[in-house]
Amino acid sequence: MVKRTRGFSLIELLIVLIVASIIMTLWVQRESRQFDYQHARGIVAQRLAEFANAVRSRLAFPNAPADFAAPTQTIAGVNWLKENGTCAGGTAPTQFLPCDFPDTLPGTGGMSFTTTITNTAGRLSAVVTVAGPGGVGYRAHNRVRVDLAGEAASAAMGFARTSFTPAGLITFMDIQSDPATGVITISVDTTPNADPWLRTDGNNTMNADITFSGGGYNINNANTVNAQRLIDRDNPAFAVDPAGTSTMNDVNTQSATVGTLQALNAGINAAAIGALDSDKINARSVATNEVVADSIIDKNNASYFVNPDGVSRINDVLLSSKGDRPLSAMLSPWVFIQSYIARHNDLIKKPTCQNGGTPRIILTLQQAVVLVRETSTTPAARPRISLVVNPTNWQVKIQSYDWQTRTWSSDPTNVAIAQVYCYYP
Repeated sequence: MVKRTRGFSLIELLIVLIVASIIMTLWVQRESRQFDYQHARGIVAQRLAEFANAVRSRLAFPNAPADFAAPTQTIAGVNWLKENGTCAGGTAPTQFLPCDFPDTLPGTGGMSFTTTITNTAGRLSAVVTVAGPGGVGYRAHNRVRVDLAGEAASAAMGFARTSFTPAGLITFMDIQSDPATGVITISVDTTPNADPWLRTDGNNTMNADITFSGGGYNINNANTVNAQRLIDRDNPAFAVDPAGTSTMNDVNTQSATVGTLQALNAGINAAAIGALDSDKINARSVATNEVVADSIIDKNNASYFVNPDGVSRINDVLLSSKGDRPLSAMLSPWVFIQSYIARHNDLIKKPTCQNGGTPRIILTLQQAVVLVRETSTTPAARPRISLVVNPTNWQVKIQSYDWQTRTWSSDPTNVAIAQVYCYYP
């Protein structure tokens, strides 16, 4: 007769223990995996972001291009970001990392930082390789965990982007992990081409239009605006093209330098108008104060001009104070040119008279020899003065009549005054 034993048999207990151990192992593995992910997304990512922001601040620090003047240099560890004199082994001019920042990332298999800085014409960039001994990537539980490296890099990017420091705004930063090796790379760049945003230091260019959301916004405190054309927001028909044709409703300026300026609708109101080359004004120009110029030249005939400080040449002047009589009517038609002392047979050159004038000469006898006979009943000799007209000159004749010989003779002492004029009828 078989008796039943109350309770569990040994085999049943063994089965229960095996099942419980399997469940416990799976739970421990699950918790360990969860802890690994939390550790990668937490402390490891925070350390990566902290180091990345420190590199950004160091590269944007004043005189950084001079501090890293070599085209390329590689720096191992973290002491180059710790303040000299405050942190043991620190070499930085100020504090970019706290003194207790670890040399290796905890729980990653000994991953450390190796930074390569490149100086390109004064613009700095850095590539930080985060890897374990021998260049091995993120390790956990004695094996490479590329998944944890990706988690840490993604979370670090989120932490780093929340830092809106001046250095963060003027530098580009990226954190990536190698899906094959688990090595993490931090890239920091201060060159304009790497910056997707409009920089306050003016070291990059925009690749698209900048459009304001509405009216009322200005560009303030600008010294120079470099543009091909400036178009009116409300009426695009009005535009300013420095190298072409500008269309404006009115020009009101205190000081301006222009080549050709046309006002189609309104006038040009300026305290001073200066021309470096030439101006063509086809309409009436009114100056309420003064017009300052070296000379004013007739646009139809450049031979007529007014030079207040020199010689002026005008056709005529109408004098209202003399009953609107022209100045030419008040002057003699004889325009004096020059006077000469002339003797017999001297040649007097004819002047060149402009604008239809005719050369004229007036001879006045000053001295002549008078010959008389011995008897008082004989009349005295009479001198005579005359001219021989040639194409380019006049020949002076001064002679005395000799009653004895009944001939005309000359004497070197005979003298006349010749006055040369241009006659304008």
